[in-house]
Amino acid sequence: MVSAKPSLGDAVIDFSVKGTLFRGPVLVLRQQGKLAAVEAKLSGATLTMVRELPSTTSWIEGRNLVELEQAICEALGDRGLREVARKCTQVEIGPLTRSITDGIIRLFGASPQVMFQRISMFDPLVTKGSKTSWLATGASSGEVRLKYPTSRGLPDVMGEFSAGMLESTFDFCKVEGTVRFAGWTSEARNESKLEVRW
Repeated sequence: MVSAKPSLGDAVIDFSVKGTLFRGPVLVLRQQGKLAAVEAKLSGATLTMVRELPSTTSWIEGRNLVELEQAICEALGDRGLREVARKCTQVEIGPLTRSITDGIIRLFGASPQVMFQRISMFDPLVTKGSKTSWLATGASSGEVRLKYPTSRGLPDVMGEFSAGMLESTFDFCKVEGTVRFAGWTSEARNESKLEVRW
């Protein structure tokens, strides 16, 4: 794994996300009374977007989400970032993906293995310019890879935030589990590896 940490300013962030991915953390922070601390770390277009939230289904630049993740981490630490990410799936993102989730459960049941095996089905709903894949490493373990092919030098906050979001799968399936951001798979820092166990 690659350990060098480039600055966010040097990163090439070439992907888009649905507005719901940006709205979720903001709504969680607002509920927790922590939004002002995060806003203090932001400026420009991202701060404006926090104050005037995009619609759920609009597409926004990935840089805005990454800047929000960075500000959350600076204000609340890695653990705080992961907690916000885990909760935002319930608060905002779940309704957008419910049709796929309900279909999977109806056909295959609600288990982490079932959900992670089909994780790439959610990509077109929430991202452009990224690809998610799953590799089982045991009966209750595996790896999620998040690849951003045309991006470079991505920051660790993206991996930590993704880990928190993926942990919401365990809440949904009502099992205990962990997701660990294990780093980037190349010097390009555009594919994160997340180790999943339950």
